[in-house]
Amino acid sequence: GDLEFVVQNGNGGIALMEYALSVSNDNSLPSPVLLYPNPSTGLFDLQLDPRSLPCQIEIYDLQGRMTSYLGQAQEALQRIDLSDHSAGVYLVLIRDHKGRRRHLQIVSLRQ
Repeated sequence: GDLEFVVQNGNGGIALMEYALSVSNDNSLPSPVLLYPNPSTGLFDLQLDPRSLPCQIEIYDLQGRMTSYLGQAQEALQRIDLSDHSAGVYLVLIRDHKGRRRHLQIVSLRQ
């Protein structure tokens, strides 16, 4: 199905975001994938299933711009530091060596 949500910035600007969602077990990373704490003031821990290693981790803003590339993860526990990013919602794309993917949403708050 489709997912819609409204994002409002501090200046009163509003954007309607629409995403097409699909679930496919054939192209998804092995579970579990944990991301915590969420929301956070910028530091997140990402716990990956060891069967998905090595994998690439990329962070995108809601406009689709890549804001961080964390490179090839070789360890199951990864630290994501968005403390230098603006507060907001970001998407984490995890892609393993077999082409399987997982998308996660994180919320970064300002202290």
